Amino acid sequence: MVGPGRPQLVLFGSSIVQQSFKVGGWGAILADLYDRKADIILRGYSGWNSRLALQVLHQIFPKEAAVQPSLVIVYFGGNDAMHPHPSGLGAHVPLPEYVENMKKIYLHLKSLSEKTRIIFLTSPPVNEAMIREHFGNAHDNQDRTNETCHVYAEALVELSKQFNIKVINLCTAIQQRDDWATACLTYEFTVLYRDGIHFSYEGSKIVVKEILKADIRVRGYGGWNSRNGLEVLNQIFPQDADVQNPSLVIVYFCGNDAMQPHPSGLGPHVPLPEYVENMKKIALHIRSLSEETRIIFLTCPPVDEAMIRQYFGNSFDKQERTNEACRIYSEALVELGKQMDIKVINLWTAFQQRDDWAATYLMDGIHLASEGSKIVVKEILKVLREAEWEPSLYWMSMPAEFSEDSPYYSVGFDGKTTVNISDVVSDWKMEWMDEKELEAFILKPRVPIPF
Repeated sequence: MVGPGRPQLVLFGSSIVQQSFKVGGWGAILADLYDRKADIILRGYSGWNSRLALQVLHQIFPKEAAVQPSLVIVYFGGNDAMHPHPSGLGAHVPLPEYVENMKKIYLHLKSLSEKTRIIFLTSPPVNEAMIREHFGNAHDNQDRTNETCHVYAEALVELSKQFNIKVINLCTAIQQRDDWATACLTYEFTVLYRDGIHFSYEGSKIVVKEILKADIRVRGYGGWNSRNGLEVLNQIFPQDADVQNPSLVIVYFCGNDAMQPHPSGLGPHVPLPEYVENMKKIALHIRSLSEETRIIFLTCPPVDEAMIRQYFGNSFDKQERTNEACRIYSEALVELGKQMDIKVINLWTAFQQRDDWAATYLMDGIHLASEGSKIVVKEILKVLREAEWEPSLYWMSMPAEFSEDSPYYSVGFDGKTTVNISDVVSDWKMEWMDEKELEAFILKPRVPIPF
């Protein structure tokens, strides 16, 4: 387990939740807003309806858990509201059963602790024309209509009134703007994902704004150096045999340590020998947590001194950051990694593979822009792919949770079987694959599934 005990905010639902951590997604926005304050935990399952949720509710939210969530945001409804398939298979759940299922979900969550709060999200509206354009005839016998979404949304609002549950009516919230169908239900980064069901960045912003209205007040640490990290190491990673320890810890302390010393003796600068010793102590502590806890160190990325001056003015006159100091601290960490057999990603060299690295990868000369973050992710995935760790922690090698077949998934084109989408890799994840994975993915036959 990673401590200290921050409030846990759990997002629980179907694809609207599973996809909420994509770039610009509402879960990712919440995680950014609550950094250093609360942990946003994703429990999203594409294709699920309220029946499937009920079947595993006690596994996802066990009453005997030592730590219970402070807030659970629940979304089920869109798949339940699909029209029934003639075969009797599929995601449709009749309205009375849907309401009863949501009631049972609420009562279970409420029983977890006196401090556990709940917010329900209703179905958002759908763009039927866009669904038809994107999925073709995959919806012929199991339509999604805006009208049924409204009916199920209103039923959930009514249930929430009866039980004094905070509820966000996404149907009404999203349709406050005239261009909602295209602005709120279109993935910006590729035309392939104008599916009429899932949120764009604009749609995600509406979800976040509505959640923040619900009066809920609930951890990186900006400005920290390796000394700060050492001081709270036992709190963040307690050596407690009764809790689940992390499978992987990715550690970054370097940039602040490498700043020049301030004349006052204050400031984040840590002399190089002490920095190396601090990182060694951090690694030894994390390794002691369990035999299966893996570690990846990240070095300093490069900095652009001119951009820092332009952005911060003379704020750094007496404690400047230099690219040369970043190089020295990075190389020292790489050397420590070799000595201790720790995986180290040298961001200082990875970023400078292209001539325009500063303008492309950095926002203010120090912190990462979106393209810079992509480089970090690609380097981490490369390490995870190539590491001979058992079990593997590479995303394409790990099993999906609750991956069993279910009669409640969307019905396939044969009209007789459902399509298990628990382990489907979405097209927008293609940029994170290597060449072999990408080739295999492109050659694999794919059917558009309206989840």
